[in-house]
Amino acid sequence: MKDRIIVCSCQRHELLKLGTKVTLKKVDNEYDNEAVMISVDNAGDTVYISNSVNTRVVGANSAGYLAAMMELSGVKQVKGTVILVDKGYAIIEIITGGELK
Repeated sequence: MKDRIIVCSCQRHELLKLGTKVTLKKVDNEYDNEAVMISVDNAGDTVYISNSVNTRVVGANSAGYLAAMMELSGVKQVKGTVILVDKGYAIIEIITGGELK
């Protein structure tokens, strides 16, 4: 099964259109030690992944899951593609070359 993460209720979710290529990066954040930033490729804009069990959609994971997988694997960033957009959220499928364990 492929890793999927959800972006919910973010102020800039309009940047995440179906098929958009993104880079997901673990970042230092004094308020959230599991913060993962999404950079929209070729746009220079960023949003953050939601990190609440109350905002998860069945079949998708939160920022905490992705942050833990990245830390365990020793990677700082991964690529992804927006595969679903709905009212208030988007789901991104992680594209890996096996770097996440």
